[in-house]
Amino acid sequence: MVNELNTAESTHETMFSEINKRITDPEFLETTVKNTVEVENESGNTIVLEENASPMTDEEAEAYLMRYPDV
Repeated sequence: MVNELNTAESTHETMFSEINKRITDPEFLETTVKNTVEVENESGNTIVLEENASPMTDEEAEAYLMRYPDV
């Protein structure tokens, strides 16, 4: 039981570390901003659409599903 908790905690620490690394990386932010565009829909509301967003790799999808098996 303790080993399972340690593994889960380590997995979450790794995930949050990667997220933090990406959101503090100016190059990542610049790339992300370039992949969005604001448009006005039929109701007159401004919405943001992603353009040319890179798809999730198989490895990223597998890691995500391992972390969130209920998805």
